[in-house]
Amino acid sequence: MMMLRRFALASVLVAAVVALGPAAGLAADKVSLRADWLFWAGHLPYVVGKHHGIFEKNGIDLELVQGSGSAASVKLTATGTHQMALASGTNAIMGRAEGLPIKVVGIVYQWDPWGFMWLPEAKISGIKDFKGKRIADTKASVTYPEMLAALKKHGLDPDRDVQVINVQPGGATQAVAAGTADIGNIMIFRDNYALERITGKKAQVLPMKDLGVNIYGMTVIANEGFLKEKPDVVRRTLKSLYECWEMVFKDPAGAVETFHKLGVLKEAAIAMCDAQD
Repeated sequence: MMMLRRFALASVLVAAVVALGPAAGLAADKVSLRADWLFWAGHLPYVVGKHHGIFEKNGIDLELVQGSGSAASVKLTATGTHQMALASGTNAIMGRAEGLPIKVVGIVYQWDPWGFMWLPEAKISGIKDFKGKRIADTKASVTYPEMLAALKKHGLDPDRDVQVINVQPGGATQAVAAGTADIGNIMIFRDNYALERITGKKAQVLPMKDLGVNIYGMTVIANEGFLKEKPDVVRRTLKSLYECWEMVFKDPAGAVETFHKLGVLKEAAIAMCDAQD
């Protein structure tokens, strides 16, 4: 939870800038917000906040949609299928570089939560020990170029010094647990704990930010046309998102209980199974 608090620090600061008064008397404005991925604990504030009427209080009729990756969220926001979305900082930057009409309007995670993890038997004390090791990553993922950048920054040739094992999204944890990879490129505070549950061993982690690859981990983006046409709606939506975080920090246990009662994780698991069929 302390790590999440640090991630959300930027959220609280930005909230102070965009905070508006109550939206009393305003007709509810419809906003479709696409998540970066299937709902998991990282989306708990928004799911629970919507349940408790935080968006409604600010005059927003929110449609919260499960995602299938930040790249898809960026593209669907650019086309106007969704007015706003959650997307990794890397994907947001790449989208703008490609000329897509999206803009970052808020920051959720102050630093990129991605990094490397390994088990004690890998005998690794730092990135210099990666030479000759097998690294599990998804080559189609936005995390892959971040991994390449980290390796090259520290003098490692991705083609000669390491062996990259291409895995399905989310497969790095299982690869490390099964011993088919020595290192996984993963989301810290999520996948390392999963590895510990599977193996019963303490996972070691090395954040990308500690390797000099520091990008905002999660951003809130808006369709550029929608932002120009309805800036106040974007502000109130963003204000609501940050109020969701504040609510969770005040009562973490209650928020988790509500999240489980809503059955969101079960729905996400079913969606994932359907996608793999």
